[in-house]
Parts: sequence; structure tokens; C-alpha cells
Amino acid sequence: MYSFLLEFDSEQEAQEVASRLWGKLNFSGEMGIKPLGAGRWLLELNSEKEIKEGIINRLRAGNF
Repeated sequence: MYSFLLEFDSEQEAQEVASRLWGKLNFSGEMGIKPLGAGRWLLELNSEKEIKEGIINRLRAGNF
């Protein structure tokens, strides 16, 4: 299992990335969105398959 976390400025941004992962990458595993406070949101991913570092970097930059 592969795990990583991404932080976002809004819940909507986190939801959009989650939707892209399910739709474009056929993500399989567990995903959760949690508030961090001060308007920040955390997207926690536990993937059954490896997600390439380039895709993770594009997700962080909002270019996916």
C-alpha cells in the first residue's frame, strides 16, 4: 500500500483532486478529506497501486 497526504486551501479543491484521481487514474484504495483548521484541508490517500511521483507533483501544483 502507498500512502501520501496533500493539503489544500479549500474543501472544494480537495474534492476536485479526489474526483480526478477516481476518474482519470482509476484510483483504488482509501481516500479521506479532513479539515485542518485555518481554512486548510487535508486529502489523505492510501493507494493499492503505486502512483507515479510526477502525477503526485502535478496534483500538489494543481496542474492535473
